Amino acid sequence: MYITVIRISFLLQAVIKKICGLINFMKLQILFWLIIFSASASLLAQQIKGVIKGVVKNEKSLSVESATVSLLKAKDSSLVKGALCNNNGFFSINNIPEGTYLLSVSAAGYKKQFTNQILINNATGQAAMNITITSLAVKMREVKVSTQQSQTNTRESKT
Repeated sequence: MYITVIRISFLLQAVIKKICGLINFMKLQILFWLIIFSASASLLAQQIKGVIKGVVKNEKSLSVESATVSLLKAKDSSLVKGALCNNNGFFSINNIPEGTYLLSVSAAGYKKQFTNQILINNATGQAAMNITITSLAVKMREVKVSTQQSQTNTRESKT
């Protein structure tokens, strides 16, 4: 894409040089390159990707380590990216294209939690999330373990 722009720019410069005198050509050349660089900066700015960072905690405000955080498209809940929380419950999902998303958070012993919609665009760029998940109530039953000892007879053999 940039090679085509450069070729076109040189062709336009040749045409402008013939039409205008050398003095006006220098002024037009500076103006032309300013326009090209402005357009390039605008194109690069549109390619900026978003970031979602946050912390996952339980109902007692304790960090939940190794929780799985999944980035889902809000439209159809399809998986876009994922992250795993560190020992402090922190996660970060980088290079997110513009769009509307949800986060799904799950961890062993906790109920799966979904966030509200998150909008990522050039204006927002980043989102900071504090997510609280609740423990599953697990009832344990008593387990009895018993064994039976088998009887074996041993005899001495005379040889």
